[in-house]
Amino acid sequence: SGVSQTSNSQPSNYVLDNTDCDDTESTVYPGAPELCDGLDNDCANGVDDGLTFENYYTDSDGDGYGDSSDTPESSCKAISGKVTNNLDCDDSDVDINPDTVWYLDADGDDYAVSTMTQCTNPGAGYTSSVLPLTDCDDTEPTVYPGAPELCDGLDNDCANGVDDGLTFENYYTDSDGDGYGDSSDIPESSCKAISGKVTNNLDCDDSDVDINPDTVWYLDADGDDYAVSTMTQCTNPGAGYTSSVLPLTDCDDGDAAINPDTVWYLDADGDNYAVSTITQCTSPGAGYTTSVLPLTDCNDGDSDINPDTVWYLDADGDNYAVSTITQCTSPGAGYTTSVLPLTDCNDGDADINPDTVWYLDADGDNYAVSTMTQCTSPGAGYTTSVLPLTDCNDGDADINPDTVWYLDADGDDYAVSTMTQCTNPG
Repeated sequence: SGVSQTSNSQPSNYVLDNTDCDDTESTVYPGAPELCDGLDNDCANGVDDGLTFENYYTDSDGDGYGDSSDTPESSCKAISGKVTNNLDCDDSDVDINPDTVWYLDADGDDYAVSTMTQCTNPGAGYTSSVLPLTDCDDTEPTVYPGAPELCDGLDNDCANGVDDGLTFENYYTDSDGDGYGDSSDIPESSCKAISGKVTNNLDCDDSDVDINPDTVWYLDADGDDYAVSTMTQCTNPGAGYTSSVLPLTDCDDGDAAINPDTVWYLDADGDNYAVSTITQCTSPGAGYTTSVLPLTDCNDGDSDINPDTVWYLDADGDNYAVSTITQCTSPGAGYTTSVLPLTDCNDGDADINPDTVWYLDADGDNYAVSTMTQCTSPGAGYTTSVLPLTDCNDGDADINPDTVWYLDADGDDYAVSTMTQCTNPG
C-alpha cells in the first residue's frame, strides 16, 4: 500500500489493489485461505485465526500412538515425530500400543486359545508374539496341534484322541528287580514303562533276585563246592544243582574229598607218614593218598622208619637191649629198629645177656658140674667160659676127668699102671 505507480499500462509486479497486509509473503493477502504457518494469511482477525489447534504428543517408536507420560504441544498442524493422542503405554516399543493383540498361551507351548487387544499386557500367560489360536488345552505345554503324542493320558496333538497311535504293552510286577516279571501276575497294559514292572512274565520266583531265566545252576553232586557243569534256566534242574557260583574244576563229582583243594600226601612206603604234599584235583601218582598224614617221615623208602619207629639200644650187639627211643631218625651207634627184649643187664658185653649160660666150677679146675642160663651171674664159682659138665667132685680141683689114678696095690708108693678119669677106679 506504500508503493505505487501511475501508468496507462500495468507495470511488471504491480496490481491495481493495494490491500495486501504483508507483501513479503505470497500466502498473505486479503481473502487468502488461513494457513497454519504463523501468519495472518487473510489479513484479518490475526495469525492462524479460525484454524483448529490440537495437542501433540511424542511418538518415539513411530507406532502412531503418543507417549502417555509426555507434556502435550499445541499446534494447528502436524508436528513431525508427534501424534494427537497419548494412548501409548510403552513408547519405546513399536509393537506395544492400543492395537497390540495379546495372545493367551498359559502353558507356554506357542499355541494360544484366545486374544485381547489393548496396550498393556493383560497378565500372566499373555504374549504379544503372534501365535496360532489352535491350542486345545492351554494348561498342558505338551498339548498343541502337531505335538508328538506322548504316553501321558492326554491328546497331545489335539487330534484323534488320548495317547493315539502309541504302542501299548503288558506290564508284569517285578518284585525282586531282576528284570523278569512274576509269571503269576495279572498284566497291566500301558504305552510307557511302569515303575516296578517289566514287559515279560518269565520269573519263576519273583521274591529272589538271583532266581530268573538267566540263573546259572552249577552241578555239584558231591557238595564239595566245585562243579562239573552248568545249566542256565529259571527253575532248579534237580538234585546236586546250586545257584551259588562255583568253579567248574571238579574232576570227580562223586567224591566230595576229590577236588582242586584236595591235598595229596606222598607216603611211598605206606607207613602213614608223609614227606610232602601236592594240592590238585587228580592224584599225582603212586604213593599219594588223600588221607591226612603228618609230614614227619624222614625215610619214605622204608616203612619201618618213621616218627613211630622204636629204636632199641643194643650197644654190644647181643640182640638184647637196655632202653628204647621213639623217633624218626636213628639216635646213634648201637641203636637198631629190630625188636629186641629189654632184658640185657650188661650192654657193654655181648656175652652177658638173658641167654648167657653160667657154668658152675667151684673148684676152678675148668670142669663144671651144672649150668644156669640168665643175665646176671648166679654167684661165686660161676663162669661164662664154656666148660665140660663132667666134674665129679667140684669141691676138689684135683678131681676131674683129667685126673690120673695110679695103681699101687701094695701101698709102697710105687705104681704099676694108671687110669685117667674123674672117679677113683677102685
